[in-house]
Amino acid sequence: MKVRSIKTVAEAIYESLKDKSGAELSHALKNTLSFMDKNLLLGKSKEILSQLQKIIDTDEKILRAKVKSADVLSKKMIDEFQPDLIISTHTTSSGIVSYLKKSGQYKGLFAITFSDFHLHRYWLYDQADFYLANIEEQKQKMVKLGISAKNIFVCGITLKPKPSIDEAKVKQGLGLPLTHQNIVLFGSGSLGTQVTPQSINNFINQLIEIYPKEIEAPKVIVVCGKNEQLKKDLDKIVNPSHTIVLGFYKPMQELYAISDIFVTKPGGLSTSEALQWFLPLCV
Repeated sequence: MKVRSIKTVAEAIYESLKDKSGAELSHALKNTLSFMDKNLLLGKSKEILSQLQKIIDTDEKILRAKVKSADVLSKKMIDEFQPDLIISTHTTSSGIVSYLKKSGQYKGLFAITFSDFHLHRYWLYDQADFYLANIEEQKQKMVKLGISAKNIFVCGITLKPKPSIDEAKVKQGLGLPLTHQNIVLFGSGSLGTQVTPQSINNFINQLIEIYPKEIEAPKVIVVCGKNEQLKKDLDKIVNPSHTIVLGFYKPMQELYAISDIFVTKPGGLSTSEALQWFLPLCV
């Protein structure tokens, strides 16, 4: 599950629309259900539609059994906000909006975007008015699956502007010497479900072992996300002299700013953020 990337992409799209329009846009970032933790970006303004086009120019299926209770909450949410446009960043919310649109309960525009560079057929819905693809290959796969090319806009994964980071302050907060170099950032995914504590510890030990003795040994920062058990297990086995174990950390940009390499899974958001920070990536 990619909770952080789904939410981050939705937030970034809104920020980009707002910045480029110069107007106050009414919006809502909503979870369809807390246990699903998927996000909808609802836009209530004719301005949001024209500005979205400018951004584009410049740069019942599997869910049927799950969505019935979500339909009620989502319909209530949509009725209260009355959006001109819904942008969905996850297939769960896409399925709900698709159902509501097919049944005539939502009549506005409906767009789908993704937080990855690959594509699954179940991400696509006939009721979507258009798609925001991240790369040309993604668009071509969609066309082969029957989606009209004129309804697909390749605009990349939307990121928030790169903030200014006080690296000294971040290092100080983590207990790192201000002059320390060779910082390795290890990401286990937002839920920390992809790796085991022992495999992470083995990786760190092997890294320390092969590092040239004449060069300052690296510090490894491990981000466990919301997996509290992973953090507890790692705290028991890692060597604190060269490893810092963190839980859910926000903003991640602070860690990107002080790191020299990022070891993580090849997720769309992680890859894009690493490129934004010119941070070497090891997957």
